[in-house]
Amino acid sequence: MDPSLSHFYDRQIKLDSVGVTGQQKLLDSKVLVIGSGGLGCSAIDALARAGVGSLTIVDFDKVDVTNLHRQALFNRNDINKYKVDIAKEKVFEVAPWIDVEAIPQKFDFSNLDNIFENHDLILDCTDNLKTKFLIHDFAYEKQVNLVQSSIHKFDGQLQVFKYAESRDKGCLRCLWQEQPEQIGDCNDNGVLGVVPMLFGMLQATEGLKLLLDLAEDSDFNQLKTFNLINFELTKLQYPKDDNCNFCVKHKRKASMKFYEVDPTKINFADYTWIDIRVASKEGVLPASIPADQILVKSEAEVMGEIPDYPQDKPFLILCDKGFRASGLAKLLGEFGNKNVFSLVGGFEAIKDM
Repeated sequence: MDPSLSHFYDRQIKLDSVGVTGQQKLLDSKVLVIGSGGLGCSAIDALARAGVGSLTIVDFDKVDVTNLHRQALFNRNDINKYKVDIAKEKVFEVAPWIDVEAIPQKFDFSNLDNIFENHDLILDCTDNLKTKFLIHDFAYEKQVNLVQSSIHKFDGQLQVFKYAESRDKGCLRCLWQEQPEQIGDCNDNGVLGVVPMLFGMLQATEGLKLLLDLAEDSDFNQLKTFNLINFELTKLQYPKDDNCNFCVKHKRKASMKFYEVDPTKINFADYTWIDIRVASKEGVLPASIPADQILVKSEAEVMGEIPDYPQDKPFLILCDKGFRASGLAKLLGEFGNKNVFSLVGGFEAIKDM
């Protein structure tokens, strides 16, 4: 570590649970912060001062005068400027060695993959339930640790999801099978300025604990609610729901990923196709599949030929909707052939391609 940085982080390094090793771990970390409002401003400032080496900040909004009572990175000179750009400047003023990527975009399905790539931790600092569920679902899918917070007037909520460690302990949808109805945001309900500032700091605290391996198992599957009027802290520990549709769907997907392929992500000419459709002659296969690479067979024929299938040649089994092909590919895999796959969705998925 650069000696000047050791001096900057001196008081933090002196902690037995951090030390030089922990500080270097923070400097090597990459954190995604979605939202740079009341929650995000406090979280970004805290993470930067703690020494997180790389920050990606996503927010489409510009600074408004109504933001200033709770969004501590901004002042009156920043009004009508993009929040992410000002946040980047403020981080640079404190710690110019930190790499900050400012993305002035709305977070939605169109930019999920690019934004999520290669991050160690996500802080969800948004105020929209639909966006929160979208962020959660994608963090679950990508197995990235997530800290979420939401606020309402004088109350705040906090949740930690350690998906990089395990997805077997439940998820947000184990608590909410259906997305609850939005009950307004700061614009509608008002908020005491210190509430998002405090909970942004708490998000940063939980994030740093995760990055430093200081988080406790009890943090998982726990909804913490804190009321700043009476200082009442409530911890709701909820169990994994074995009937959670979201968990079940992804567990099934994970178990199938070794022998199923997505038709939108492959080159059709890379496989020898085994066509086991019931009505093969009625649906014409796409021209991008070479005719000499299509074998028309029944399920019984394929099963009888299992020992004879080459182990080094990729085969793709096609049925009408993907179900029979999936089962057959799994069976071939159990017999030791790891180069036999099924097409997700079957012929229905490619008939118009």
